[in-house]
Amino acid sequence: MRILLAALATFLLLSCGPIYETQYRYTPPADAQGRACIAQCEVGKSQCRINADLRAENRQLRCEREARDDFERCLTVQGADPEKSHCQRRLCNVSGAGSDQEQCESDHRICFQGCGGVVSSQQVCSFNCPPAP
Repeated sequence: MRILLAALATFLLLSCGPIYETQYRYTPPADAQGRACIAQCEVGKSQCRINADLRAENRQLRCEREARDDFERCLTVQGADPEKSHCQRRLCNVSGAGSDQEQCESDHRICFQGCGGVVSSQQVCSFNCPPAP
């Protein structure tokens, strides 16, 4: 029931108006030292993404383990027959590494600019866009 309500709320929010996303354009510095610095930024971003994925995977595994333990505890209290008990397994759909990945991107933009590169941003409509004039 909660999933249905969440889906309905999401649908209502999305149907209200256009959704915009920020797109970034990267202009590297012209000098070799700046480009070498940016290469290090890329390494840092890759490592950050790997770590973010690992954290998300660990959150998912922890949720699944806790859900299994809760279910087994419930069965112990209510009786061992899953068919006759009111025990339900909790669903674990822990959101991915989204916010962690966004932090990686933000850190990368700061690093890129620190190396002398230029980062420009633009808001672009990505869903339910108004008609072009």
